Amino acid sequence: MPMLRELRSAFPENDAEDVFFKDPGPVSIGAGALQPGGYVLSTRISTGTTRIGDYVEPVTREVFVEDCAAVSVGALTAPRVETHIGFLVGAAVVDREKASVPADYIAAAFPVLRLVGGRSESESGSIAIAVGAPSIRRNVLRDSLATLNRNGRVVAAGEGASMRQSPCAGIVAVARMRNAAESALRRGHIVLTGSMHSSVAAQPGDHFRTDVLGLGSVCIRCVE
Repeated sequence: MPMLRELRSAFPENDAEDVFFKDPGPVSIGAGALQPGGYVLSTRISTGTTRIGDYVEPVTREVFVEDCAAVSVGALTAPRVETHIGFLVGAAVVDREKASVPADYIAAAFPVLRLVGGRSESESGSIAIAVGAPSIRRNVLRDSLATLNRNGRVVAAGEGASMRQSPCAGIVAVARMRNAAESALRRGHIVLTGSMHSSVAAQPGDHFRTDVLGLGSVCIRCVE
């Protein structure tokens, strides 16, 4: 997966204390293209249901696109854009105890634009996920604020994840749910922890850019 190699190459080689973990080597994805390359935490986590499918959307590797990629939206029903904070998992999360300590398995955090849509009103999911450059400093998540621009104008802003918990709490929730489903997070997975603002409608010709305080920016171009 080229995107993961790009993330990997951006990791600085140092032993600074203000990093998520000491780099143990290249990220490797052995699963096929149809196997989950990551997970998106759903707002339905707050409903009280116990079904794993209501909490997390698996996304395949083919959904991830480069920063500022062109994405076709013309044939989609109600396409819309969200800002997320994404995490690259650096080590397998083998049990609930390990899931509670994200510093042990987070390799990097980065800004994400997620394009959501479907072929009908009743079927909607991730169409494209654009990932920005990573940061491995712990303090980037202490005060996260996102600003979304469409065609040069601010159209949305927010802080904190849509499920009203911090991004770090979000990845802990995903890790625990995947363990409960006997499908643990593993090295190389990417986890999105919820949109930081209400979704914004998209149409062909739109250019979206999101800026996340402490993490940087990422963009996508919507085409027919």
